Amino acid sequence: MCPALLWLHNKSGETALHLAARKGLVDIVGVLIDQAIKVRHHGDLEQGRVLTEEEACLQKQKLIRKTNNNNDTALHEAVRFKHPFVVKKLTNQRLVVEKLTKEDPEFSYAANDSGETPIYLAAERKNHPLVSEMLKNCSVPTYTGPNGRTALHVAVILKDEEMTEELLKADRTLSKAEDELGCTPLHLAARFGSVSIVKQLLANDRSTAYIADKDGATALHFAASEGNLDVMKELISQCPDCCELVDKKFQNVLYYAIRNQQNQIVKYVSADAWLSNILLNGKDVDGNTPLHHLAAHSPISIYLLDYRKVDWMAFNKQNLNTFDIFLAHNDNINTLLQVRISYHLVIIKLLEFVCQDNNNIIVQLWLCRTFMENYFE
Repeated sequence: MCPALLWLHNKSGETALHLAARKGLVDIVGVLIDQAIKVRHHGDLEQGRVLTEEEACLQKQKLIRKTNNNNDTALHEAVRFKHPFVVKKLTNQRLVVEKLTKEDPEFSYAANDSGETPIYLAAERKNHPLVSEMLKNCSVPTYTGPNGRTALHVAVILKDEEMTEELLKADRTLSKAEDELGCTPLHLAARFGSVSIVKQLLANDRSTAYIADKDGATALHFAASEGNLDVMKELISQCPDCCELVDKKFQNVLYYAIRNQQNQIVKYVSADAWLSNILLNGKDVDGNTPLHHLAAHSPISIYLLDYRKVDWMAFNKQNLNTFDIFLAHNDNINTLLQVRISYHLVIIKLLEFVCQDNNNIIVQLWLCRTFMENYFE
């Protein structure tokens, strides 16, 4: 073979090795690599000389690492098109891989123009065997993908426990890797409700339960927001004090559950003596408590809270309490009365509150009339 042909590329910047890797042509991939270590072109297309051992290693590095116009190596192409035997040819040959890593131990496969490394590509395509192959053979594996995510983020999203375990075994620090939004793999496991993977990640490093994203939200906030009660229980059982964390607006996990109308989470927190003591009356940056938010976002769910535990008269920074919010939205009060929930709590409390204001006679009469029409009919 003419040595110069190894380095020729098409308009896309692809060498023969790129094309052979993409097609899964194992024998041709082997021939191309073998040719790279045997001869080198010196001006005359038909001439060359035998390389020294060091020069042969450098030539193998140069060919295998060569990128196309999209910064894809031959390994990128092999992984993308799911040809496991080509990957094995490129990374599992002792004479190639060991020599490459010894001569250049700091080298690792860089991301292409789309931000994808070979391991990330394999994980994204649910190709666990390829991930295993590369982790086994590459001494300096790389895991990055687009938007700051890693192969572990992908494994968690796919709920692939085996891949998750293998990636954590290869690099424990992956559990702390944050994407562009500040989300760790644990954030995603909590969002997608994978209790088993949450356990894996916490077993690897419990401190990840205290990592906040760019908005200050922890994995527990994510679980509450999505209504994943089992994940919440697991996080709290292993990291009890993580429930005390608030986001950048000083909102605890109960705010997130209320905002997304996750009633089972609200009910669970209210029924738990320890959690309710911590979360029920916590104020955010605007001075609102979870009860303020419940009155504004989901008033018909007010019955979920234990009225004996909440501070009904807590005022926010606008000098409004829960009843002010109710009164500011007559439709909310109508809804509460029409569905006939928590009369002993909502109706009586509202009546007691407005009756304190002697100037609010119209509201008093309206409430009394509505109460009588709906409660005693």
